Amino acid sequence: MRAQHYAIEELMPPCILAAKGEAWCWQRLNRGLLLFLDQLWQDAQIQFGAGKHKVVIEINNWKWGGARKYSGWRPADCTEGAEYSYHKDGNAVDLRIYRIDKNSGKRTQIPPNDVNQYVLRQRDMQRPAYQWVRCYESGNGMTWSHYDGRNYDGVLHIPLNLR
Repeated sequence: MRAQHYAIEELMPPCILAAKGEAWCWQRLNRGLLLFLDQLWQDAQIQFGAGKHKVVIEINNWKWGGARKYSGWRPADCTEGAEYSYHKDGNAVDLRIYRIDKNSGKRTQIPPNDVNQYVLRQRDMQRPAYQWVRCYESGNGMTWSHYDGRNYDGVLHIPLNLR
């Protein structure tokens, strides 16, 4: 399965994509993660765009000159994040959602806490794609939303303080 609204470069680091190829990379990503991301993309256009704004969900941005390479899948030897990160299983994502004004082009990030609350409400409403989310992180200094699909009953909240 491939995501409908994301290029593989948004989910994989360049070194792995170059070494293994696109088909191998798609196979490493959890199907539930891809379904969640596609549904979130569709919903975010309405929830955060409201017809006046374009909405962009950013994961990796290395292909477009950005610095983020490990916000999706991470290789086993990656030193970014936790040693046994769910990212290394293709079962986690760090994302940022931006609202872009259609007239001015001004880009504004949706606060990660607002994104978390939206995702949790959708999960509470039993929306199927959101049931994949089993863990989220939040805290001071976080500029991203983290979600993973670990084997956990309910939803685990991991508070972080990065300041």
